[in-house]
Formats: sequence, structure tokens, C-alpha cells
Amino acid sequence: MNKKGQVTVFIIIGILILGVISFYYLMKDDVDIDQLDISNTILTKGIVEEYVERCIEDVSVPGIYLLANRGGFIYDYSDIFLVINNPVAYHIYDGIDTSPNVEFMESELGKFVEDTISLCVKRSDLFAVNDIVYGEPKASVNFEYKNVRVDLNYPISLERDNSNLLVEEYSFKVPINILKILGAADEIKTSIKVDELISQEYLSGFGIEDEQAEDLLGDGSLSQELSFELLTSFDEKIILNPYSGTDYVISIISEYDEYEVPLIFNLAINKKVNSAPRLEFIPDHVVGINEPFTFYLNATDYDGDMINYYTEERNVFVNPITGMVSYTARTSEEKTIEFCAYDQRDKHCREVTFIPQ
Repeated sequence: MNKKGQVTVFIIIGILILGVISFYYLMKDDVDIDQLDISNTILTKGIVEEYVERCIEDVSVPGIYLLANRGGFIYDYSDIFLVINNPVAYHIYDGIDTSPNVEFMESELGKFVEDTISLCVKRSDLFAVNDIVYGEPKASVNFEYKNVRVDLNYPISLERDNSNLLVEEYSFKVPINILKILGAADEIKTSIKVDELISQEYLSGFGIEDEQAEDLLGDGSLSQELSFELLTSFDEKIILNPYSGTDYVISIISEYDEYEVPLIFNLAINKKVNSAPRLEFIPDHVVGINEPFTFYLNATDYDGDMINYYTEERNVFVNPITGMVSYTARTSEEKTIEFCAYDQRDKHCREVTFIPQ
């Protein structure tokens, strides 16, 4: 299922943001830890806990941003979509929900904390001890209401001036509401209706014009990201990045004042977008008063779906199968009538003006 996507400006920005926040926290860590001048103070369990818990924050936040950027994983996932070599997890593939579950995401972030925590803790001589021994870190992550809680078992044994101290347990709550973002993602997937095609009408409901939606069909791709208001109870900004007629990436953006940069959760979707039928151009017609006038509607459908023709105008006959139209002008007044072609999911309509003489 691995596919390589076309470059979009928005995904590039997301990757740059990820790099910026990682650099920010590495630099922030130096500043904060330097402020903990405890080399001449009594070494206590509380001081060690404060130091390690600051490190937990400093490695957890970039891990959360990386997890979100990749759609719910950090290390490996079976179903991915490649965007400029940045993997994004498929949340729907071929109509099947393939989303990473919460327990998997928590385990991925926990492993990331285990792999990176020593890079922060061990690079400081903050404690000014005679000897220090580190055990193996073991992290447990839980997505809680409004927070990501990280509990860490990381034995650290310190010796200073013939005094020994062992500290093992630490905990920190990162103020990022990942559950809210996942709730928005679930509503998006529910709206897509995994057992049906995505229609142009569905896309236009999110602010995508018919002409833009058409570019999702066939081998065309939109050259810019599309913003739309999603029918969801959440207030996150949603961006749709189409790549082809079947693959696109939806980005959910949340702002967090604590960390100064937006959190971007990406989810890849592989799903066929229905192609609306296209009515051929219909010229205006000059017709006689009280004289029946007949012509035919003609439409094509990229998907080969059955097309029905209709109009909502009374006293105009349209054969739904053949597209034959029969119209009789009763007065000298010009009349504009809309005719449509419909494939059970989407429609395409054109207006025709009849000019009696």
C-alpha cells in the first residue's frame, strides 16, 4: 500500500515546524537546566525529580509533534502514504478503516521517550556528584483529558560526599489535548462514510468548488491546499491536500500557546472520489410559440456510471434515460430552464434560455 505523493507546500511547512520545535526544545532545555544551580545544595529526591521531569517534557513534546505529523506513529506502520519521503499513516485505505489505535500511539510515544530521555538527562553535570549510575528507562504514556501523561521509571543512583540517593519514578503531564484532535479525526472518518465513494457534493460541502473537485478525478491533482469548514463539533482548522483521484492527506491543526507553534495531525485517505457526469454544452434555442421543440441532452461519466437526466421545471418533459427534451413555449416571454445529469451521487447542470418568436 506504500505510495509516494506529490509535493505540497503545506506538508513542507509541517515538516519545517517539526524541525523548529525540536530545535526549540533542545535549546530551551539548556536554558532551563542551567537555571537549576544545585551543585552546592543538598541533593534531594525532589531536585532530581524536577530535573528529570523537565527532560521528560523536553523530549515528549517533539515526540508528540512527530507522532501527529505522521498520523499516529513514530517508528513504523504497515499502511503509509509517502509525502516528500515523510510517511503518513493511512486512516482509510480502500474503504477500510486502517487507523492506528490509541494504545498503539501511546506505545510509540513511550518508546520515543525511552530512546531519547538519556540524551537530555546524561548530558548534564548539574548534580556535581562523585558517582552516578543510570538504569534502563521504561515509559508509560496515557492520553488524558487535555493532557498527555508520561510516567517514567528510570533508576538513577547518585553518590555525593559519601551520601547515596536513588530516584526511580517520575511523571509529567504535557498540556496537549491529543484526544480532542483524535476526536476530530474520528468525526472526519465518519463523515467520509468508509463504505461509500466520496462525492463531489461531499467535497463541495467543505468549500471545494465543483471545478476544483473535478481536478481530483482522473490523473489530475490540485496544485494548492484547500481549506474547508468540516461538519464537526471541533474547532480545529482542517486542510485537505489532494494528490490523485484516490489519495489525499487531511491535516488537523491545533494551536497551543504553551509551545508557540501549531500541532499538525495528518491522516492519509485512500478512497475513490466519484466523478460527476458532465453535460455537454447546450446552446440557447429560438422556438416557435405553441410549437413543440425537441432536442437531446448528452453527458459523459468518467466512472462509467449510469446517467439520468431531469429538470425541476414543470411542463417540460425530459426522458431520464435518453435525455430527450420536449418544450413548448406558450407566451412570447423568454424562459431560462436548468437541466441536469445525475449518476446517483453527483449531478452536473446547465441553464438553457428559450427565445420565442
